[in-house]
Amino acid sequence: MKTFLKALAGALILSFRLSASPVINEVMYTPADPGNEWFELLNTGETIDLSGWKWKDATSALRTISSQPVALQRDSFIVICQDSLKFRAQYPESGCRLIQTAWSALNNTGDNLILINTSGARVDSLSFATSWGGTSAYSLERKYPLGLTNSSVNWGSCIFAGKASPGAENSIRAKEHDVAFRKIQLSPTGPVAGSYADVKITLANTGLNPAEGVLLKVYDDRNLDTASQPGELIVSSELNTIQPGDSAGFELQLTGLEAGRKQLIAIAEYAPDNDTSDNIKVHSFYVSEPGAAGSMVINEIMYDPLTGMSEWIELYNPSPSEYDVKGWKIIDNTSELDLSDSSLTVPPGAYLVIASDSSLLSQFAYLTERSPSSQTIIAGSLSLSNSGERITLADSLLTTIDQMNYNPSMHNPDIEDPTGISLERINPALPSAGPSNWSSCTYGAGGTPGKKNSLFADYRPGSAEISIEPNPFSPDGDGFQDAAVITCRFDFSSGTLRAGVYDVRGNLVSTLANNEVTGSIKDFIFSGYSDGKTRLPVGIYVVVIEAIDRDKGMPVTVKAPVVIAARM
Repeated sequence: MKTFLKALAGALILSFRLSASPVINEVMYTPADPGNEWFELLNTGETIDLSGWKWKDATSALRTISSQPVALQRDSFIVICQDSLKFRAQYPESGCRLIQTAWSALNNTGDNLILINTSGARVDSLSFATSWGGTSAYSLERKYPLGLTNSSVNWGSCIFAGKASPGAENSIRAKEHDVAFRKIQLSPTGPVAGSYADVKITLANTGLNPAEGVLLKVYDDRNLDTASQPGELIVSSELNTIQPGDSAGFELQLTGLEAGRKQLIAIAEYAPDNDTSDNIKVHSFYVSEPGAAGSMVINEIMYDPLTGMSEWIELYNPSPSEYDVKGWKIIDNTSELDLSDSSLTVPPGAYLVIASDSSLLSQFAYLTERSPSSQTIIAGSLSLSNSGERITLADSLLTTIDQMNYNPSMHNPDIEDPTGISLERINPALPSAGPSNWSSCTYGAGGTPGKKNSLFADYRPGSAEISIEPNPFSPDGDGFQDAAVITCRFDFSSGTLRAGVYDVRGNLVSTLANNEVTGSIKDFIFSGYSDGKTRLPVGIYVVVIEAIDRDKGMPVTVKAPVVIAARM
């Protein structure tokens, strides 16, 4: 087992203001009711009278907070609101002081709030963006009252169930002493039995003072009861001092892993800690049997379907084991989707398709047939972003089983409009996160839900391989060997091609494809007719296929003779 400690770069959240005074402490700029916007002030200095003070946003004129005396004492709050009745109705338990003023609607994509005293001096100002937090009816909260106002790391979304904390300490306000686990990372994320896994645990000092004497303990929760037992302790190490705003990374290696569900518990013991709720971190993962490519993988995505058609995600089980996906989830940037609340097993080599509505079944009618290799779930709440996002497949313990980030640039660049075309995984054994392992479905239906991907094939040595059946063939319309099927297998997974049939003088007589997208296998039908729709005479012809490997840019050319004969 190996360990080492590394201090990470600290943020600027502890750069303090020059003097204490009223500060903008919380902003509700995306309320559920657009007529119930507000912001909160916190006085960090001595008692002050707000009469005659003004505020404005980026585009409005100055608004007077109050023309009457309003004494704001040290460490006390006051809310400046758009509508006091709506505010009280939404926050009935908040006893905060309230002032209703003339209002200028705050911009939901970010704005600039300015607080001005009676002398016309700017006391505080906040220029925020949606990336700072405070979207979807959650308030934007300040972490450090004396920290820099215009520092994005000093702000975040409220984490209370009520989505805001008017008149009370912010839900994310920094404590005097506070350490918190950030994450536990496993590499590889899906280890194989008998191998090893590197574990990195990140602990942050979110308090205002240096954290000294933090004792980190790591347990192997063998019985999966999420309770640390003395006999399960595998690491106990005192960390070096962590400065405010910094993080400590602790690494260890797990060896001799056995197949099955595993769980680690990390505990940070820090006596002065003002908030111990974030001092425990549980990380679950699954160890696959030897030789398994992974328990389940995200295999195909339709995020931008044709109008009236369904979005869908296809999962594939490339392992030799059966998996029950009860309680498993599909997690994207904004939502979680439960796959099944009852037992649902996916056999080895089988597919599970999750669709937003039943239009998928009308588009791909074969999915309505019972099959041991394919199952379909109509989820109803699946909603994928057309601009791309992260998709995570997690089990019932929220262990990440597979994860990938998709975006439109992963489509074949030769496709002008990928609407109605799925993104397919090229090989389940290759990493999900690699953009080169994904590309556009090459089939005319636009997708292969519940079936082998159009891009997937076992790679073969050599540049290309061509077969023609039957050869010779007789296009005489008698229903017997009237056309030849030409199959070409390439050494790449995605490319573009052109194909044609030439006579013995080198003249192009029939065009089979012109700059078409292809996967590793492409089929053509040669009917024995020319581009002018006339029947070609009996004789020997040459099929020429020219392709370009999308990833490497390498050209591939393959030729083969085809014979048009007359039936005797």
